[in-house]
Amino acid sequence: SAMVVKLNFDLAPEELTRLRRADSIRRLAQGRSTTTHHHVIHFDTADLALRKRGIELLLRRHDRMWTQEIGRTSTNADDYKAALRHEWPLPKDVLDLSLLKRTSFRGLLKKKQVRRKLGPVFAIRFRHTVLPLALGADCEAQLHTEVGTTVAGSREQKVSQARIELKSGDPTRLFAVALEILRSIPMRLSNVSMEDRAYQLLGCPEKPHKAVRTELNRNM
Repeated sequence: SAMVVKLNFDLAPEELTRLRRADSIRRLAQGRSTTTHHHVIHFDTADLALRKRGIELLLRRHDRMWTQEIGRTSTNADDYKAALRHEWPLPKDVLDLSLLKRTSFRGLLKKKQVRRKLGPVFAIRFRHTVLPLALGADCEAQLHTEVGTTVAGSREQKVSQARIELKSGDPTRLFAVALEILRSIPMRLSNVSMEDRAYQLLGCPEKPHKAVRTELNRNM
């Protein structure tokens, strides 16, 4: 599969509006932006048994629709098991473990110490805006901005982040646009997701990330 090229940034909430209105973005914008509202509730045991097994179980509200999702998490860019994921629509925000019976995750139902102790461990509410960009001939990208709050127990953290993602074309154009934006908007590169921040609020150490394999050739 094709490699996804994207740059993730952290920035102050007040800088999000400046970013969307920046001359470099307005010049490249194609059409109108679209905004959706999300509420994500992650479930696990108190000792994070699912996380230790590399499993993510959550409820997600996208605008007014709830879904239940389960999947494998991976910090290995070459681990194709990370694509293993199931999703079901739900009438309300109540976990339905019976949906796992026909999946490879059905073994969780047999582990009483896991099944009986499952509960919400953190929640994320955020607003997600996507703006299509044209970076040049046959070069398309998207500007994603997210602002919201991560809540874990009695702790919460405001989050605002941006991502520029290449959809087609020359990756060097993406980096050139990012450098132009950075001249006027204070942003910092980041690989920390909202979920990572929630685990940090819970006092969990950050998991190590395995480096992506780099392809080299004699003409570089």
